[in-house]
Amino acid sequence: MDRIINQLSKKLLLVGTKKDVYNMIAVLIRMEVNWDKYYVLKGNMSTIGIEKICDEILKEVNNTTHIVLMLDSEDACKIQKELGCDVVALLNYSVAKILSSIRAIRKCYGILSDEMSKRVLCAAIRAKLNKEVFIFNNVYTDEKQYVGQIKKLIKCENIIDAGAYDGDTVKDIITSDIMYDKIYALEPDSMNYEKLKKTIESLDVKGKVIPINVGVGFLENDVCFKSDGKYSKIDRESKGIVKITAIDRLGIQHVSVIKMDIEGYEKEAILGAINTIKRDKPLLCICVYHNIEDIWQIPLLIQILCKEYKIILRHHRQNSSYESVCYAFT
Repeated sequence: MDRIINQLSKKLLLVGTKKDVYNMIAVLIRMEVNWDKYYVLKGNMSTIGIEKICDEILKEVNNTTHIVLMLDSEDACKIQKELGCDVVALLNYSVAKILSSIRAIRKCYGILSDEMSKRVLCAAIRAKLNKEVFIFNNVYTDEKQYVGQIKKLIKCENIIDAGAYDGDTVKDIITSDIMYDKIYALEPDSMNYEKLKKTIESLDVKGKVIPINVGVGFLENDVCFKSDGKYSKIDRESKGIVKITAIDRLGIQHVSVIKMDIEGYEKEAILGAINTIKRDKPLLCICVYHNIEDIWQIPLLIQILCKEYKIILRHHRQNSSYESVCYAFT
């Protein structure tokens, strides 16, 4: 972690539009982060030309400089390729989030329960800073996602699967011969919900899996929703409407496991499950890859809610930044 922090302490050359450069300077000043120079683009990439931009950048670069490219991903990649030197391109949203969260990231690093978890956290930060998704291959685990940790429970009663999609996790649990009382499979998307019911029917589990057509959050209300199959999510700009509720309001007792894969709405859903978490101290299996800040904010939130939890991070997919999961258990 210190190596990553030191990496950010080098001088920064800011490259982008006037507005983006000024916004980034404001962030850096507020965080007392050193920046050296900036290069304001006077026009767009097509009118200026990549070669000219790269020539101007190279005049300012030395081995103590990091380049902050505040451009869209495609343009940033073109410039990186054209430069042909070992520089680090930091994209606007990610670098702002990381720079403004150094203390929180350090604190998260300190509460993680094993070395692999710390490596996963560092890999996630480096992947965002350097656009190196292949770095996750160094921390990949072949342990079955969710199921690997659930099987370690001495006793498993009720399971809540928030973001049940088409029943993929339900199927994994059942085919892994895990003993449980009931699974409550929550899915707000109507098309996914129909697939979920068909999966449950095909498994012939005789009422042990309860599908519920609802999403989860902090409060009970109707929210705007984007229906997009596996990637369906709450989206303020979408016209679809779904009902969400708090896990605490479902009235489910003796909860042994809460799994959440709800496309970036996990923190809100955890807050809606505070009473359940404090009462039953279930195994938590929470996806932390949808928003960059989730990988440090969610472990910290869980620790605040229950200091008895041991918290680990695991990454379950090679060649991808997807499928990082925070597990918490007592």
